[in-house]
Amino acid sequence: MHIKIVDIPIGEAPLWVREAWIGVEIPLFCQDKNTMEFYGVLSGYPSLAKRLWNRVTGGSPKVTGYIVIARDAVDALAKSNLSAADWWFENVPQLMDGVELFLFDEDACQIVATG
Repeated sequence: MHIKIVDIPIGEAPLWVREAWIGVEIPLFCQDKNTMEFYGVLSGYPSLAKRLWNRVTGGSPKVTGYIVIARDAVDALAKSNLSAADWWFENVPQLMDGVELFLFDEDACQIVATG
């Protein structure tokens, strides 16, 4: 199964980069929706102390969406907008190692059956 991005996803990337996702199809890492704490790609994954503080204070928003492998997503984006894909490699290259994950919010996604 894949997701197709049908609306501007939430996140810290510039608006023009997030707009470029619209129309892109990405294979799912896991078939079901997930609800998890949402961390931005620019502000980064917080330390353990910060994560615990966020849980106590409600500082980290919870987002429901679909999980994809970040590198697969950016490779799919490159097929339609190379400049937007380059933004990811230039600004968060540590996410392009093939094991990092993105969460796309459910409101921005449509499930596409493959096969």
